Amino acid sequence: MPDETPRDERETDRQDTGQLHELTLGRSRPLPELHGSRTSRASTEEDHDLDALAAHCHAKAGATRWAAERQRRVRERVEDPDEEAPTDPALGKWAEMLTDAFYWASIDDPSGSPDISLLDQVAGCFEAAAEALRLVQEHRKRRAGLERSLPLLAEAQSALRQSLHRLLAAEDPDQRAVYDWVREAAARQRIYLKRHMRADDKADPAQWADLLARIETAAGSARRSRIQKSRRDCLQSLLDPIGEGKGTDAHWQAVIEAVDAMVGEGIPPSDPELRDLLKPVIDELPDRDNLLPGFRLVLREIDRYLAIRTPRYTGGSAPEPTAEVQKSARLLSGRSVVLIGGVR
Repeated sequence: MPDETPRDERETDRQDTGQLHELTLGRSRPLPELHGSRTSRASTEEDHDLDALAAHCHAKAGATRWAAERQRRVRERVEDPDEEAPTDPALGKWAEMLTDAFYWASIDDPSGSPDISLLDQVAGCFEAAAEALRLVQEHRKRRAGLERSLPLLAEAQSALRQSLHRLLAAEDPDQRAVYDWVREAAARQRIYLKRHMRADDKADPAQWADLLARIETAAGSARRSRIQKSRRDCLQSLLDPIGEGKGTDAHWQAVIEAVDAMVGEGIPPSDPELRDLLKPVIDELPDRDNLLPGFRLVLREIDRYLAIRTPRYTGGSAPEPTAEVQKSARLLSGRSVVLIGGVR
């Protein structure tokens, strides 16, 4: 639009300031400073920004995992492939857009069977970005912590960008926001990031599981336990008989009540220490309809943790079938087989 300010007033403004106003069109909103003369309100706003960004990435990871699982169900001709769809309409629409990109990226696949692992990589990279954001938030007031965590966040956003690029998907605003935050935080703190901040230095999205493991290792080595020793010892004593194969319904009821109490006292359901205590015995949990809410949340987080870290078969040369498999193939040729079973 033309400037309708009278010429004499424009000249007066320029004479008063000595320079033209800085152009800011298209520039993203500056993020709060990490240190310096920042008010507590600005610090709270930054916490909220990082929390929201991590929550967005975590939600998109879940939506992408659903999109990948939906493709597997369609391929297996499951009657209801849309089961467990995201309840948030915006997330559902975003997952549909990502699915469209997946089909367009796979249109020239000569096998006619698109590689669903591309969607798994997007989900894993979003999860890695979310966990790296939480790690940076814990360390953002300590320079040494930032020097360890910022490179991990830089790698996560780079892998995320590359995973979306392989799907020919549009640029993601959350990935771009993470990139901008890392760049500005590194500049303010004068931290040199050697890798993954240039277009010609891309992280490999196929290595998202390794990246996620390194992020969690860094978090575990720096994070003080949220569980008091007395609580931890008490829960361990309840789990010992179960681990020895002597668990009863009474033992499990005590474990369920103890875990529910911990969550009620503020222990996050995704707490790594709590997860590590329960993981060795969780498959022994008997079927129960009366699980307490806190324990159910912990179960959900354990299932999510195992789901995103269980590598799926991504192709390659299949092993040579054994004699038993070849014999079974001959016996079952032209027949249909239904296997009825279940794994919790």
